[in-house]
Amino acid sequence: MLRGSHITMEQMRADEGIWVPEHVEVRAAARIFFVKSLVIDRILTYSEYRLAEAAVPVTPDNGQRLR
Repeated sequence: MLRGSHITMEQMRADEGIWVPEHVEVRAAARIFFVKSLVIDRILTYSEYRLAEAAVPVTPDNGQRLR
């Protein structure tokens, strides 16, 4: 990457101990084999997260121990 390139990511709290991306900004420039230039300028925004429902309830006695 060339000078001035940067990536910024903001996160939001979805639930206790769960953080998810909310906003990602990528501004980058690169030169490939001194022949081709590549410029990336992207802004990604995420929203409307929903917690996934577990198919099997998690309990302390849920698993069996090997003997």
